[in-house]
Amino acid sequence: MNNLGSHSITANDVVVDLGPVDLGVDDDSLWVKVTQISPVDPWPFSYGLLYFASTDGRTLGTVKAYGHQTGEFYRLGIGRTPLVRSGHLYWESRHYNLGWVKAKSSPPWTLSFQWESGQSSSGSGPTGPAATLGSFGNFADSRVSYAYTNGFARIRLTSF
Repeated sequence: MNNLGSHSITANDVVVDLGPVDLGVDDDSLWVKVTQISPVDPWPFSYGLLYFASTDGRTLGTVKAYGHQTGEFYRLGIGRTPLVRSGHLYWESRHYNLGWVKAKSSPPWTLSFQWESGQSSSGSGPTGPAATLGSFGNFADSRVSYAYTNGFARIRLTSF
């Protein structure tokens, strides 16, 4: 995994640039591991919006992410390969508990970020005839014929 290091987020931080990310050729997904470094207690104050942004925008979508001491993986991706594969990973804080914002000495929230890019699905389609709603059967004397080419079934119906 690629390491973006630890980032201390304060109650005054809104958007944090976590660092550069370069997706591989044909990669359509980004998996990000978020691990809470400190404090060692569960964090009750906020969560963040995690997103990849390039000159083409937020092409992999945005996910709601939390900090957990054991770490958690989040997947960014919408099923299509972005046109621009170089950008930055961002964390946008959402302070849903004003206790953190209003505290006289609000503690920093330190999170560690790692990422890996890849394809959300791989493999090839069926290599022979296949159907999802039924099966091809014996069409003798029914004036129905079919051909299976390039992964598509072509059915020809003729009238009597």
